[in-house]
Amino acid sequence: MLWSQIRLAFKVLMRRKFFTAISLFGISFTLAVLMVFASLFDQTIGSHPPEDFRDRTMAIYDAGLIGPHSESNSSPGFHLLDRYARDLPGVERMSIFAEPRPLTSWIDGRKVELQIKRTDSAFWQVFRFDFVEGAPYTADDDEQGAFVAVINDSTRRRLFGDVPAVGREIHGDGRTFKVIGVVRDVSMLLKLTFAEMWAPIRTMKSADYERQWLGGFNAALLFGSSSDFDAARAEFAARLESAPVPEPETYDRIEAGLSSTIDRFSEEVFGRGNRHPRLLLLVVGG
Repeated sequence: MLWSQIRLAFKVLMRRKFFTAISLFGISFTLAVLMVFASLFDQTIGSHPPEDFRDRTMAIYDAGLIGPHSESNSSPGFHLLDRYARDLPGVERMSIFAEPRPLTSWIDGRKVELQIKRTDSAFWQVFRFDFVEGAPYTADDDEQGAFVAVINDSTRRRLFGDVPAVGREIHGDGRTFKVIGVVRDVSMLLKLTFAEMWAPIRTMKSADYERQWLGGFNAALLFGSSSDFDAARAEFAARLESAPVPEPETYDRIEAGLSSTIDRFSEEVFGRGNRHPRLLLLVVGG
């Protein structure tokens, strides 16, 4: 019976081959797009190592100086985050870290391009990396600007082959870093944590970043509970409202905000400043 129905359906479909092909292609393409989108959504919103605590983590991705006739928008600067984002209500741990930047290394005459992210020591407490060798750098390493580094497993193989990397050296940008840890690879979709090499913030060539309001940094804040999000948002906004505005002849206010993971993904779908997380969840959930 079933076989007869299948043969009948096949004969009907073959009567108009062109339209059948178009229909099958459309259905397959739609399903493929939905599967890719669902996979990206899961990678971006779901909890995946090392971003295991997304349900109670917020981050500061963007900031801006706004004036009556001009504005400047970018990622926040170290000064803004260090001065105004610390000790918000409900925060258990906070990490400030630079956006990934290229680093060129030479190994046995080979040129190797790496993405390096400079972080504070709290970075390794806010996020849970899987160490296959060694350990992360400490608060003392960061304070002293020690030239130590953690690399991912793929970078270990690219640079040193299938041998232990702890204790080996990486030369790049005129500096020499000592490898003290190796972690499992991090997906490029995990924007807060992705890199191929991590090093203390104070290994930057210049300390000018300490005075910058805008540019080059992000912060992640781990809360005890997501119920603390609103209070932290309100307190951060109040701090910025009372902060002295740089270049007051041009700008009259500072804008920045705390975003949950779903907030950020919603803005990437609907546009900056347009947060519709419930609508996004409704669309994805069907």
